Amino acid sequence: MGETLSELKAMRDLFIAAIESSQKNIELRQKSINALNVAIEEIEKSPQIENAPACGDRTRSKK
Repeated sequence: MGETLSELKAMRDLFIAAIESSQKNIELRQKSINALNVAIEEIEKSPQIENAPACGDRTRSKK
């Protein structure tokens, strides 16, 4: 019976470790989501320049 008890305790310890690891992963993912939300809000707040060329003036006429 002592062997069964030690096996059960070992199994319990594994489950506890897995739960703690999952909680840490959830916290890290939540921090990532929060950072993405901040970035999205900043982009949405920034003034948008419509129809601006991506790099330099590409509409120059040749004279």
